[in-house]
Amino acid sequence: MSGTLPRREFLRAALAGLAAGLPRAVGPVNAVLPGRRSFTMDLACGAIGVQVPLPAAVVLAHRFGFEAVDPDAGFLARQEADAIQKLRSDPKTHGLVWGAAGLPVDFRGDGPRFQADLKGLPATAAALQRAGVTRVGTWLSPAHRRLTYLANFQQHAHRLREIASILDGQGLRLGLEYVGPKTSWSSARHPFIHTMAEMRELIAAIDRSNVGLVLDSWHWY
Repeated sequence: MSGTLPRREFLRAALAGLAAGLPRAVGPVNAVLPGRRSFTMDLACGAIGVQVPLPAAVVLAHRFGFEAVDPDAGFLARQEADAIQKLRSDPKTHGLVWGAAGLPVDFRGDGPRFQADLKGLPATAAALQRAGVTRVGTWLSPAHRRLTYLANFQQHAHRLREIASILDGQGLRLGLEYVGPKTSWSSARHPFIHTMAEMRELIAAIDRSNVGLVLDSWHWY
C-alpha cells in the first residue's frame, strides 16, 4: 500500500536505531535487567534480510546488544561435532543464549516433499541438541487454495505430530505461530487457523507435550 513501510525496511530501521543507542557490548541478560523479564532480545538475521552465516550472526548479536541469537538449523546440521562444540561455546563466551531454530521441514505442501524433509529431521534435531538448542519454531499458512478447513486441519495435525515426536526424542520443543491479519487469511479460497483459540485446538489434536504457541505481535492484528 502507498505510504506503508514494508516490514523488513521497518525492522532494519528499528534495528539501526536500537544499535545506535546501545553500548558496543553487554553482559548476560540478568546483568542488564535483573528480575525485569524472562524474555530475551533475540537477533533473527533472516527476519530482517541480513544474510550472514551463524558465526557472524553471533558476533553481530553480541556487538549490538542482543541477548540471544537464532540458531541456523541447516548450518548446524552440516557441522562436525567439534565445530558444533566451538559454536556452542561462542554464545556462552559472549553472554548469549540460543533462540528458536526454524523448522527445516516443508509440512505445508505436497506429501513427497514432506516425507523427504521428514527423513532428514532426526539428524538435524540431533545437531541442534548437541549445540544446546532447545526450541524450534514455525508458522502456519492461514489460508489454502484447495484444502477445506477440516482437511487442512487433519493434515496439519498428522504431519506436525510426526515432527513433534522426532523433536521430542532430542528434547526439543516445537512452537507454532498463527497468522492473524485478515489480508492474509482471506488471500485464498479456504481460510485456515488464524486465532489463538484455533491454534490451541490444533495443539490439542497434535497431542504431544512438547508443542506450544509462538506469539508474534506483528500477526495479532
